[in-house]
Amino acid sequence: MPGYYITNNNDTVFCHFSIDFDLFEKIKLRPLQYKIEYIDSAGAKHKFKAGEIKRFFFSIDTLSYSFVTIRNTFNTERAFHTDSVIFANILIDGYVKLYKIFYETSGGFMQGPYETAVPPIHNNKGFNYYVKKGTGEPDGVRQLYFRKDITDILNDYQELVNKINNKEYKYSDMEKVISEYNAWKR
Repeated sequence: MPGYYITNNNDTVFCHFSIDFDLFEKIKLRPLQYKIEYIDSAGAKHKFKAGEIKRFFFSIDTLSYSFVTIRNTFNTERAFHTDSVIFANILIDGYVKLYKIFYETSGGFMQGPYETAVPPIHNNKGFNYYVKKGTGEPDGVRQLYFRKDITDILNDYQELVNKINNKEYKYSDMEKVISEYNAWKR
């Protein structure tokens, strides 16, 4: 799959990525949080782990994907996962950035694991969206505490805070919330 990556020295390199798909021909996004394989011009496969490059981008059909290296404060689903950085799927890249983290949970009896953006119930942090405001660290936004978490982060835009508190926006509107904030911040 054609795409490109940005090195830690800010060089852009165009390449072809080796991306895995599930039985339903959907991209397996969760494994991309830890490593990405690319194929060089000679046809040899190479891997980058999170932290070895800044970002990578690829598109399939009408969907574009962008992953960026960020500090792994999420400890996504692996109890003994010790990586200090992770590739996070960046949905909005503005003053406030919106990241999505993917989890793998059991699909139930006689079903294999499936990939979801909804965290498993045993994950003590319980986040799947992370928001980074300015140069700060990413903060998790929990579905159950959406209004509290997001208004704590975006508290300088009172009109938006009022809309959130009045339930005009809900957790599933996260991209709209961040887009509105970024438009206001410009």
